[in-house]
Amino acid sequence: MTEKPISPRGQWLFERLIVLAGALSVVPAFAALLMSDIFIPTGIQHGTRLVGVDPRSGFEAETAIYTLKDPTVLDRLANAADEILTAIVVIAVTRLLFLVVRSLREGDPFNRRNAERLRWAAIAAGVGGMAAASVGTWSQMVMGDKVPDNLPTAVNTSLSFAPVFIGLLLLMIAEVFRRGAVMREELEGVV
Repeated sequence: MTEKPISPRGQWLFERLIVLAGALSVVPAFAALLMSDIFIPTGIQHGTRLVGVDPRSGFEAETAIYTLKDPTVLDRLANAADEILTAIVVIAVTRLLFLVVRSLREGDPFNRRNAERLRWAAIAAGVGGMAAASVGTWSQMVMGDKVPDNLPTAVNTSLSFAPVFIGLLLLMIAEVFRRGAVMREELEGVV
């Protein structure tokens, strides 16, 4: 027994939204890679006047930000590492979700292949998202080493469990698809 397939118009829109989400995920990574200068926050209060800091060094007291002028390719990669990893994770997850949505056209969404795709999407979202946050902290520490020694640096660490919750949600949906596939196989065996 096959379910009625989703309307072609609705599926077309949903597929395009998934592709758009994946494509937009690379914008911050490219922006971080292509910036002419890298701006590094310092641990100094805004507006503090420092003695012994050369005004041409790239430090702006008004904003408490150190500007790394003409960064190397490695500096750019280190600065953009978390954005690059986030883009890879988003593209992987959206690709898997795209394949699940595309299979809806066939009218048979509850199959083991879709359950497996959703399981891998959950793993990518949870593990990849947490890894991107860790890489972001590492990136800030690497960029902090570029600041002159007489300026303290600020490493802002924030731990978001959103990737874990997204991964758990996708795992629950994967389990629904798996159970739907098992029930369908049992019904086919009875008929």
